Amino acid sequence: MMKKIALLTLSIFIIFGTFALATDSISIYKFQTPTGWAEETNTALASATASNEWTTWNDPNHITHNGVAYVVLPATPNYYQLPQINWDVRVSQWIYVDINYLDFNMHVDMPGDYAIDNLNISVKTNGGINLYFNTPGDLKDGNGHSIPTWIGYVENNNGILLPPLGGSNSQFSWVKMNSLPNENNFITILKPYGTIHPCGLGTKVYQIWLGFRVAENTSKGNYSTYVDIFIQSDP
Repeated sequence: MMKKIALLTLSIFIIFGTFALATDSISIYKFQTPTGWAEETNTALASATASNEWTTWNDPNHITHNGVAYVVLPATPNYYQLPQINWDVRVSQWIYVDINYLDFNMHVDMPGDYAIDNLNISVKTNGGINLYFNTPGDLKDGNGHSIPTWIGYVENNNGILLPPLGGSNSQFSWVKMNSLPNENNFITILKPYGTIHPCGLGTKVYQIWLGFRVAENTSKGNYSTYVDIFIQSDP
């Protein structure tokens, strides 16, 4: 019952507000090369509204003469102040993401430690973002077998020297796939993209490496895993 009352109250407020402050859609223009200024008609890209029309009828000191509201100006050098005109622009956050590959298929015939580095993620945005990761963990088959799996990345850099699986150096650290959702080091470094440049100019590129270990007793079969990446706007 309380929810219905709250909803009804909100609806009444919105209706009253609409009558009290009429809003009109107005034209907004965008400069296009080489044609010049053109009206932007796609409201998903840009739009503009105006409200709170004012005339001297709104002035409490107006004097009506022949059906028109006039205000007597003060003697010089005093001024008669008209109401303040305000412009407000709300800029949305945009993001550009380029992932060069989504699906990887690997074939291994012999035991050993292996790594692939073909996954590059490019990010460009005009604000801060938070990145969160979800994964089932190590490579697994459908029979309860798993392969030890690690993931790591380097930012805007190629040609690094990788440490052994599970190790680290001054440039790179392997993170166990099973601990990825709770691994603060892996998330925190990716997290504050928007603080790198206040306007998001330039693109950050993350080179992602996947490492796995095939032992002599690793059962034959097909193994798979995945990583979900969630992007959240950082207010």
